[in-house]
Amino acid sequence: MAAIALFLALVAGFAAQRGSICAVAAVKALVVDRKPSRYRAFVECAAWSLAVLATARLLGVAPGSTPSAFPAGATAAVGGALFGVGAAVNGACTFGTVARLGRGDFSYAAMPVGFIAGVIMIARLADAPAPLMDAPDPTQSSLAAMLIVFFVGYQFFRISDVVTGPRDAFSKLTAKEWPPSLAMGVIGVVSGLLMVFFSPWPYSKLLVEIGADQESGHRLLRIAIAFSFVAGAFIGARSIRAFVSRTPSLRLVAEKLLGGAMMGAGSYLAPGGNDSMVLVGLPHLFLYAFIAYLSMSAAIAAVVLVEQRKR
Repeated sequence: MAAIALFLALVAGFAAQRGSICAVAAVKALVVDRKPSRYRAFVECAAWSLAVLATARLLGVAPGSTPSAFPAGATAAVGGALFGVGAAVNGACTFGTVARLGRGDFSYAAMPVGFIAGVIMIARLADAPAPLMDAPDPTQSSLAAMLIVFFVGYQFFRISDVVTGPRDAFSKLTAKEWPPSLAMGVIGVVSGLLMVFFSPWPYSKLLVEIGADQESGHRLLRIAIAFSFVAGAFIGARSIRAFVSRTPSLRLVAEKLLGGAMMGAGSYLAPGGNDSMVLVGLPHLFLYAFIAYLSMSAAIAAVVLVEQRKR
C-alpha cells in the first residue's frame, strides 16, 4: 500500500509540473488577463476528487480516514487571507512551490522552513481551531451521486470535443505543457485515490502538524509521500528539459521565508493550505474550506492588483 501511495504522489507531482499549477498564477490570469481557465481548473480538481470519493462510497469502499470539518467563520476567512498574501509574497502557492522547486529554483526550498516557523509562532498566540464532531460526509449523499454523474458526463463530452482519437490523446499527454484542466483532473483523481486507500495527504497539513507539534499517524510515510510529490515535479521538468539549476540569492530566500511564514500561519488558522482546501476541504463540501479559499483568492487578487498599479 505504501508503494502505491508513493507512486500516486509521484504522478500528482508530475501533473502539477506539466500543468504549471499555481493558485497565484491562476488568480493573476483571472483578474489581469480575464482568463478563468486556470482558476476553474482548481474547482474541477475538487470535483474530480469528490467523484472518486463518492464512487468509492457507492461501491462500499470506506476511505482510509475521514477528514474533519472546522468552524466556518472569521478565523477561516482570516487564515485564508493570510495564506493568500503569503503565497503572493512567496510567488507561488503550495502546488506552485513544488513545481518551481522541481524546475531547479532552489530558493523555494526556503518556503517550507518559513511555513513551519510561521506555524510555531502563531501556535503560541492562538489555539488551533477545534474540529466539528458532527459534520456530515457529503460523499454518502444521493445529491453527490447525481452531481458526479452530471460532472463526469460533462467532462467526457468536453474531452470528445477536443480529442479526435487515441493518437491525438497520446500527443496531448506527451506535450510539453498540459492544459490546466487536464493537470488538475489528474491531481484530483490521484488525490481521491490517496484518500480512499490511505489518508488525506497534502503536505501543508503535514507541515502544520510538525510546526504545531500535533500527533498524527503515518508520519514517516507522509513525509515520504511529500518527497515523492516533489520528485514527480522534478521528473516532469526533466522530461521536457525544463530543469535549470538556479543558485538562490539571499533576497529570494528571505522572500520565500517571509511568504512561507505567512502561509504557515494562515494554514494553522484556516486550517490547511490551498492544497488541503482543494484536495480535502472542497471535495467534502466543508463550508470553512469555501470561505478560506475565497478569502485566499481575494487576498491574492488584491496583492496582484496593487502590484499592477505600481508598474
